[in-house]
Formats: sequence, structure tokens, C-alpha cells
Amino acid sequence: MPENSIQSKLRETFSPASKDVWKQFASQELEGKNPDDVLSWNSDDHIAFSAYYDASDENEINRIRDFRLTVAADPYFGPSKWLNVPCITVTSSSLANQTALQHLTHGADGIFFKCDKKFDFNDVLKGVEWQYCSLFFEAPDAKIFFEGLKSFANAERIQRDRVSGGFFWDAIPNFNLENFSEYSSLKNILKVQPSTPVSEIASALSLGVKMFEASEETSEKFFRTISFSMPVGTQFLETIAKLKALRFLWFQIAQAYNFNSFDSGDLLIHANSMKWIEDSFHPHGNMLKSTTACMASVIGGADVITIHAEDESNTMMTRIARNVSNLLREESHFDKVSDPAAGAYAIEVMTSKFAEEAWKIFQGGQKR
Repeated sequence: MPENSIQSKLRETFSPASKDVWKQFASQELEGKNPDDVLSWNSDDHIAFSAYYDASDENEINRIRDFRLTVAADPYFGPSKWLNVPCITVTSSSLANQTALQHLTHGADGIFFKCDKKFDFNDVLKGVEWQYCSLFFEAPDAKIFFEGLKSFANAERIQRDRVSGGFFWDAIPNFNLENFSEYSSLKNILKVQPSTPVSEIASALSLGVKMFEASEETSEKFFRTISFSMPVGTQFLETIAKLKALRFLWFQIAQAYNFNSFDSGDLLIHANSMKWIEDSFHPHGNMLKSTTACMASVIGGADVITIHAEDESNTMMTRIARNVSNLLREESHFDKVSDPAAGAYAIEVMTSKFAEEAWKIFQGGQKR
């Protein structure tokens, strides 16, 4: 492709940059100190990273050179699609229903219901048109919950292969998931506990493989239902690299099972931003943290994002949490590019190293 006039002008105006040139100027700013000594840093996994990366570090990223986040298939959402899914802790069916309808009419794409044993589908989902949104559920007693769901679906004549959403699991369910194969369009989302990026990735891979191999039906159809809920927080670059590394490695696992039609974009990743209370940032600490976490989640390729309010009973706080995604999509236009971090040397090196270390831990665990 021929260079356009702007590119030519830029090359004429600015001399080519190199790592040596950067080190020279960085050293001057640091009063003669070696920038590699002063500015290098270690991740929580004790992986050493430099302050500067460029094309000369291509050997660090060869394994993920061709890995890119795919363009979203639904033009309504733009090239980068994610669902804005607030969480509702169901303590009262009528209040949960009121809150859900409020969210859905003010920009949410779905709802994440944290349920108790008395979850009443008819009351909670009154007026909620499931075919036009995504509904996610977490319940302590899976059998009782599914009995209620099946009864509700039959009464409402819901086409179960047309709805979207999923079920959250703290651990691999101890009942036969194939009994609920009629809900094949819904995802089984394994919750990964907060830890270091590498540990979280390795834990997700291990949980996913265990769920799949514990199933009586080891088919690609069931494999496609397995998804992950990843904690996201204030570590911006690490969050981006963590989510990308997970997607890259789960694709490798799909290939190992000979699921050749499985694409890296087929994995659903839920980004979960829990409330964050930091006195030094009060009263807006959670909003600042949520914005950072949501930005990183979108850039990292999350498909579903839940921002938890500092106080779920406070309508202003729940509105702020819900609107983080809306502002990034509608005003900051984060939906316009499918993979904005593609080609960013530092992030690609981080993604590569996270993937390498997580894969070692995963393989070690599989051998034991």
C-alpha cells in the first residue's frame, strides 16, 4: 500500500525512534542513571518488565504475533462489542424487578441476578423481555433454581435456544449439566477468584478443562458454553494483557480437543469489577476504579462487563456504575475499534509472558 502524504510528512519531520535513542534521552532526564535500572518493574507474579519496548523486541511476541481480537459480528454494537450488565442482589422480588427494568430502560444490555433459594421468576422477570436482553443468574441451590427456570420457561413459552445469558458457578457444579442441554444458548460461567494475573489465567484454564472433562457429553457444543468471570481492578495494563492471554490460551485448548471451528472470539469473558473503597479517593474512589477497570476490560476484549456500585441500595451509585459502560461506548467511542491494543509492543510482551507463565502452571497442574 503506497504511503499517503501525511505519513510521508511525518517521516520527514520526525527522525526514526529507537530504543538506544530513548535510553539516551531517558538517562538525561534521570540525571545520568540507567533507565533500565530505574524504570523497569515487576508484576505481581514477579515477572520483570522493561519501561520501553519497540519492534526490536519481536522475539518476545512471536507466539502471539497473529493473535488479534475479532471484529464483532453485530453491527449494532460496533466493531468492539461488550454487554453492560449491572448486578442485582435479589432480596425482594418486586424491588429486583423494579431495579432491573430501570437498568434496562437506561442503557443496560442485560442483568446479572444474584439469587437466593426463593427466587420467583414470574415476579422478578415481570415485564423483562428476555429475547431482547441478556440475563445472567447465580443461585446457591442449582437444582431448585433450574426447576423454577424450567417451569417459568414452559409457562412463558420461551424459545430456549434463542435467549442469551448464562449461569455463574463458584465451582464446578455437582449435578449433570447435560440435563439442561436445552439451554445450550446460555453460558456456564466459572468464577475465577482474585489473585495475580498469571494465577487467575491458570486457574481459569484448569477449571474450564475440569468442567469439560467432568461432563458426560464432551462435545464442542458443550465446550462452547464454558466461559469465565475474571476479576478486574486498578491495574490497567495488566488487566488488558490478562484478558487477552486467557482468550489466546483457551483457543489453544480448543485446538487440542480438535475443535477446529472454534475461534478465539467464541469464548465469552465476563469482567467483574467489585466495589472499591479507598479513603484517600472518597467519595469518588469506586467511580475512578470502575472507569479504569472498564476501560481495560473493553480494550482487553471482555464480552460482558459488570460494574458493582459502592452501595447497591443507593440509586445514584447504581446509576453511576451502570453509566460507566454507557459513557465509554456513547461518548468515548470505545466501541469503534475491535482491538485498539494490537501492535502495542508493551502490552503484547505482557500478554505473551502472562500466557507463557500461566501455561506452565496449567500444564504442571494437569500432570499431577
